[in-house]
Order: sequence, then structure tokens, then C-alpha cells
Amino acid sequence: MKKSLRTSVLAMRDMLGIEERCQKSTLIKEMLFGLNEFHSSSNILFYVATKSEVQTEDMIRQAIKQGKRALVPITDAENKRLLISELHDFDLELEKGAYGILEPTKIYQRLVPLDEVEMIIVPGVVFDLHGHRIGYGGGYYDRMLESIGQNKGTKACLIGVCFECQLVDTIPIEKHDMPVSRIITEERVIMWRRDI
Repeated sequence: MKKSLRTSVLAMRDMLGIEERCQKSTLIKEMLFGLNEFHSSSNILFYVATKSEVQTEDMIRQAIKQGKRALVPITDAENKRLLISELHDFDLELEKGAYGILEPTKIYQRLVPLDEVEMIIVPGVVFDLHGHRIGYGGGYYDRMLESIGQNKGTKACLIGVCFECQLVDTIPIEKHDMPVSRIITEERVIMWRRDI
């Protein structure tokens, strides 16, 4: 079920044209930057978008300009986990890493512990109206989110970003799945009251 849902929603997302995707990503960015939680967060983990995902480059650039500590993931494929690094310059410090996704080059890696992160912008292929997600199948974000759920000392606001075409009523979940506390699309912000 998850695999077929992932395939069909990815196909729909891939059909969005570049201009439409950029316009919708801008609307999502504006809603994100309007959240009280965003204003009160200093250390924000963004993903670096690839292919037809909600574009995050402008979000990252603007966050840096606003004096936020913009963080991005580094894929540690050997240990199947994400490391977190502070980013100062989007143009200078990134190169293609694992899976062809931009991440900081070795000389610009400034590792940050997960417990310093106040907000995580979570990518996904499919989100449901309860805050659950289906990713790409590698489990990298699932493992990171699960560790947040297990560490009661970590308080991070989890924000899922996606296009409306990626939203479904419900998806199959497993016991360890960690829902996000907000989903932002180009049309709305969906919120739940959750203590993470």
C-alpha cells in the first residue's frame, strides 16, 4: 500500500511544471515564515530540495538573512542516519552528496547536535490529515524523528511541507512513526496540538 501510494503521488507531483512548483513553494515559504513557532525558533533544520519537492533554497537564504541558524542534513549512508550541519552560504558550501542531494562539503561541515534543533522542516512524498508521512523509503527521517520522540528532553516543532496533491486522508502507520505537528501546503496550514 505504501509503495503504490508513494509511486502514484510522486507521479502527480512530478507533473507540476517548474513555474507552478516555484509559485506554490513561495506560498508555502510565506506561510512558514508567518508562523509564531518560526519567529520564536533560532535553530531550524531545512532539507535541501531535489527534483520536484517543495523548493527550500529561498527559505534557507531568507532564514540566513534573518539571522536564523540555518541547518541542513548530511546523509551518513554507512550508518543510515542524518547528521546536521550549520550552513552559512548556500552558493559556496554545498555539493552533491549521497543520492545526488546537495549537502555541505567536508570543509564546511559544522556539526550540530539534534537536541539544539528547535524546528525541523520535514520532507515527504505523502502526508495525511493526521500528520503522518511516507518518505522515499530510506528511513533516514523516520529514524531521526523516532529518536526525537524517544528523547523527552528534545523539543522540536516538526513542520511537514508538501503540495496539496501530496495530501491524502489517511496512510498506514507503524508504531514507531512520528507525526509532524504542522503541515503547510500552498493553500493552508494544518495544525495539531502535540507535545513533542
